[in-house]
Amino acid sequence: MAPNVKPEDYLPNTIIFKVKYQYRQNCKVNSVDNILPLQDFLQNVGAQEVAKIYPHHQAPAQEKNMLGQKMVDLSTIYSFRYNSSLSLEKVINGMLSLGYFEYVEPWYVPKIHYTPNDVNTNQYYLKGTGVLGTGSINAPNAWGVTKGNTSVVIGITDTGTEKNHPDLTANLYHQPGEIPNNGIDDDGDGFIDNYNGWDVAMNDSDVTWQGSNHGCMTSGDADAVTDNGIGVASPGFNCKFFMTKIADASGALTAAYQGITYAADHGANIISCSWGGAGGGSYGQSIIDYAVINKNCLVLASAANNNKNELQYPSSYINVYRVAASTSADMRSTFSDYGLDVDIT
Repeated sequence: MAPNVKPEDYLPNTIIFKVKYQYRQNCKVNSVDNILPLQDFLQNVGAQEVAKIYPHHQAPAQEKNMLGQKMVDLSTIYSFRYNSSLSLEKVINGMLSLGYFEYVEPWYVPKIHYTPNDVNTNQYYLKGTGVLGTGSINAPNAWGVTKGNTSVVIGITDTGTEKNHPDLTANLYHQPGEIPNNGIDDDGDGFIDNYNGWDVAMNDSDVTWQGSNHGCMTSGDADAVTDNGIGVASPGFNCKFFMTKIADASGALTAAYQGITYAADHGANIISCSWGGAGGGSYGQSIIDYAVINKNCLVLASAANNNKNELQYPSSYINVYRVAASTSADMRSTFSDYGLDVDIT
């Protein structure tokens, strides 16, 4: 692991691994069968709850997309917990030595990126200053061309939202074919009552925020109802958004990358990730590649707010648009991370 990765950056005694393609016939939902060295290893470390992370996924029907990029297969990715006193590094290296896996990694838990309490409340980032609208995304000029479209869906992966908020409700996306609160998986996607989105961490349909209201803020930043005389404006204007809740009851982002997968699978054109951490790896990159290559999504992620030049994930992955913070004068905010892959000019 990278030297800046700390124990609090990953779940204890928890492993993610991907089985190589040539062994996919051994891959069952809750086991990898008929590989005796692996079975012996898992028994020796006290492995529990060995299971596919994406049990509803199949191998891609085609090898490459329209651009010639290789499609990503999520159907052979597993996780498990173990109860022995062995170190995470020892278990990972032991598994890799067996030779059956594309990668074996910790289960990284990214953090919500800190939001300073001295932000400017006049939304300069929409309007900017000067003729060219510097220090902003110049939304008014963009709105002169388009005010967004209800067919464009923004997937917010965060701590949850408020589906009855007066500045959010009208732009909340509802899953087509799903009837709310009837206890039935109406559209047959494997999720019951996911009309307003899905809580990936708790595996239920309640996307109400817990632990931190960060998800409410990011929902509004991206797609608050605009031109309604209340609250704030948003660049999304008429676009729709849905919440993929990736946090447990305490607000810890324990299901961050599963949230990206859920958003990509359920109609998101854009996926917003206002979070990150020092821990990266092949698993996270494969999820990003799946969303971008297999599902044609645009993934945006926070560069982080630590005033450092260091890698943060998912924003430092290939195929992610890394977003830094700027001031009304179009300069880097003093709290924003920076680096060669961050362009704020």
